[in-house]
Amino acid sequence: HTRYPLVTGVQTCALPICCSKQVSQLFVGPMKPIAELVEPLREAYGDGIERQAAVEVLLFLSKYPGTTSINLQLIRGLVPGAEGGAFDREILRGLLFLTGDSVDLLSLRFELDRIEHDPVDLSRSEVTAALEHYIDPITGEVDPNVGDRIFMYFSPTERAKNALTGRSEEHTSELQSRVDISYAVF
Repeated sequence: HTRYPLVTGVQTCALPICCSKQVSQLFVGPMKPIAELVEPLREAYGDGIERQAAVEVLLFLSKYPGTTSINLQLIRGLVPGAEGGAFDREILRGLLFLTGDSVDLLSLRFELDRIEHDPVDLSRSEVTAALEHYIDPITGEVDPNVGDRIFMYFSPTERAKNALTGRSEEHTSELQSRVDISYAVF
């Protein structure tokens, strides 16, 4: 599973490293190049790790459109020199930029590892309460190590999936309504 602990520890995983396309050749939405999309990052941080991480994520998603989650470990493998965690704060700033309302290409997600059960998705407020009060959000029991079992990851939004595969939101909506009509007929 592609995730990483919110508080401590490191999950290792072997994931492909990519990025052969030029940034200027990739477009998001109605002919908006990725380079233009991440320009506010350049204004804030120059050509630093924040911008580089955001661009690398978008390039990765364009090459692997079926990606459902993105973790810090993956991005460390995409950004030169970041393998040991030296640029984690900068990478997270770049990823959080992609979750912003004006960009809306990634969503921030959390899950609780339940050890002997499937992980459970958590809301931001559940994570906050669990970390503030050291309470397992599922059982309600005191757990001083609950932070070690909460993982944070990013997921591509529908806008990102559509834009990076060349479909507009209107086109996807039209296809969905055709599918719905087909099901209704049968």
